[in-house]
Amino acid sequence: MAGTNFFAPLSNNVQVALTDENGYAILAKCTDTLPSTTGVFQHGCILIKVDSGSGNKALYENVGTVASPSWNLIGAITAGEITLSDGKVLVGNSSNIAVERTISGDITISDTGVATIGNAKVNQTKLSYETVTLTFGATDTTKEATITSGSIIIGWYLSSVSGTPTYQIPVLSISGTTLTGTLASAPGTGNGLTYTVILLKA
Repeated sequence: MAGTNFFAPLSNNVQVALTDENGYAILAKCTDTLPSTTGVFQHGCILIKVDSGSGNKALYENVGTVASPSWNLIGAITAGEITLSDGKVLVGNSSNIAVERTISGDITISDTGVATIGNAKVNQTKLSYETVTLTFGATDTTKEATITSGSIIIGWYLSSVSGTPTYQIPVLSISGTTLTGTLASAPGTGNGLTYTVILLKA
């Protein structure tokens, strides 16, 4: 059914329907780029973007001034429009509704967005790590073990000794998934050294 066209052209892509007592637009429609013309649109003016496309929001409000219009999409929430208590964050609850919560537990967060891990919060149960052993026989100076790619060596200890070898500090290196341990000299006849290496997994 055809209706009455009460939109008056302002430009090629903007038409005004209603004005206030000062002649400033309070209802308009447009296509293409949102208008930035000064001295035309009253603060609070409603603008219909008729070419926004099916399923897209189309109503805008001038949240700026007559001299400098600024269009805010009605129904689209920006961060500055959310009222939230100092230091709180929004978390979806079991009903899929956002509620404000205070972050607690292992970390806290300030109102500037800085997160802090609490004292003694990072412990063995919260780390993903692996251990491998390197057993050097009487004539061995190099041993290898397979590890997880990206793992980082965080320590080692001498876990087993056989015979009476000279105590040595192994040189450890990683290439891909291979951990290599090297001794300056072999343990010697009847002797053996076993090292356990601890790695933080990627």
